[in-house]
Amino acid sequence: MVSTKIDANHNKIRRAQDLDELAAVLFPGNKNHQKTFLAIFVELKWNESQFLPSLGPIADKHGISRRTLETVRAKMRRIGLIDHVS
Repeated sequence: MVSTKIDANHNKIRRAQDLDELAAVLFPGNKNHQKTFLAIFVELKWNESQFLPSLGPIADKHGISRRTLETVRAKMRRIGLIDHVS
């Protein structure tokens, strides 16, 4: 059984050479969550204002379920990668 615990020390983060490896470190053992993380990260990174009022269009664009999107968004928020703006 693959562990889903994040084991992200500074050496693992530094050794990650691309976003796929970073996704595997942050979401180990779950390809759907890794894909969703990459979709959110890339959409935020390349958005002109780096702000999205809603993540719903990302789910539609990439064929991701809303439940998976919300799970990954919540985890990204808990570990400090994104912030909620009201």
